[in-house]
Amino acid sequence: MKTNLEIEESIERLPITEVAHKLGLDPDVINLHGKYIARLPLSVMTDRASQPDGNLILVTAMTPTRRGEGKTT
Repeated sequence: MKTNLEIEESIERLPITEVAHKLGLDPDVINLHGKYIARLPLSVMTDRASQPDGNLILVTAMTPTRRGEGKTT
């Protein structure tokens, strides 16, 4: 079984701005937290609630990194 690091290193990450563009999100709506992470206002979810274009993924447990990054991060 691959480790989390091996899985992450085996894929090509896309800049979050590119992902947002592919999803048709207004760039002014996303709140960037670096190159690969962003926050979206809840209104984005409620506005798209009737569109069957995605899946909800719940993270229930995660091993934090050495820097203390976990579910909250």
